[in-house]
Amino acid sequence: MARKKQHHNLKPKVSLVTYIILGVIFVALTVAIILSFDTKNERFNKLYNLDEHSYQVSNLKKVRKSVTNNENVLVLFTIEQPANEEQQQPGGFSDASLLVEETNNLYNEENSYLSELTNKILYVEVTLKDREALQELLLDYEVSYSTNSLMLIYFENDQLVSELNISKSHSVHPEGNVAKRNMIENLNEFIQNIQDNLTEE
Repeated sequence: MARKKQHHNLKPKVSLVTYIILGVIFVALTVAIILSFDTKNERFNKLYNLDEHSYQVSNLKKVRKSVTNNENVLVLFTIEQPANEEQQQPGGFSDASLLVEETNNLYNEENSYLSELTNKILYVEVTLKDREALQELLLDYEVSYSTNSLMLIYFENDQLVSELNISKSHSVHPEGNVAKRNMIENLNEFIQNIQDNLTEE
């Protein structure tokens, strides 16, 4: 009687080197995927089409900490408005884009006074849930233009030094870009107020 061949369940052996190689490939792929995502600052620069890296995306908590630590803080706030609340003017992306662009231009011009004050412009997007914390900050430092949906403020030595009056209108040439000229004039006044207030101290 013929004997049946016995089949043994032979488990293939995987070497330690193979595991190491697979592990290295997995880690490399994970790192590549993570690096493919834009950072907050990169997304901000793409949104506003900026080449310079003048802005640093931040939040209210960090801004408050920097202010109370007597740091020089130049901060631009864009504030989300409730859907059922009439949008304060100026507001919206076009106004924010213009403010971001013109502040960036002034910051990066040769012998810029703003860049001598601080090495970054902080940018904070204030959501609805953050509005109460923002109002506390504005009240504590007696900010006047606290109802605007766009604000540019400069703090030094834990004090308010200057704030942008973004709604102020100036006499500009009718053929020019009125919104842009007004923004530039208001920014120049903002900078002049910084100089005047710091000189008085």
